[in-house]
Amino acid sequence: YQKNYQTSSHGPQGDMGRCCRFFFGFGSGSKTVQHFQLSVLALCLTIIMVVSISTRFVTPILGDSINPKTIMFLSFLGQGLFVIPWAFTSDKWMFYLVGILWAIPYGGEGTLFPIMNRKYYGFFRMDTTYGWQILAASFGMALGGFIPGLVFDVTGVYVYAICISAFFSCLGAFVILTLETTKKVIRPSFNNL
Repeated sequence: YQKNYQTSSHGPQGDMGRCCRFFFGFGSGSKTVQHFQLSVLALCLTIIMVVSISTRFVTPILGDSINPKTIMFLSFLGQGLFVIPWAFTSDKWMFYLVGILWAIPYGGEGTLFPIMNRKYYGFFRMDTTYGWQILAASFGMALGGFIPGLVFDVTGVYVYAICISAFFSCLGAFVILTLETTKKVIRPSFNNL
């Protein structure tokens, strides 16, 4: 039983391996992830979560004191640019470094929505606005997991999915640049809310 459980894809090692490989977006066919041990992948995933938790705390403070639009732009752009090196990483230290660099902007976008809402609209009821923002963000994250799966099914590799991820994150960054400045308050019509 112990031998079968450890080598089974349903045991903890199999589930953790699938989780790490899915998170890194390379699948089992990637040469990049294949030569890393499961403990390296799990440690990198842990580092990413710890770093992104800290940036989720720091980002609203920076956004409030500097400019939330700028910080959100940098977060999206950083996610798009720092995901690409994972496709070419072969050294363990570089794998961790790319994980840390990607985790900083990864934690930096979602916590800025309330700050941007206040900068744009002042102090108002933001339940509907914030709800739509989170719904749209969740929809994007759901598609972000679904589309790479389809791309992998068709191509057999995740490199194209990584390129798609980088493209859409960078596109999102440039869309953020088109938003109005946060230096002036926009007065919404509360009759339409």
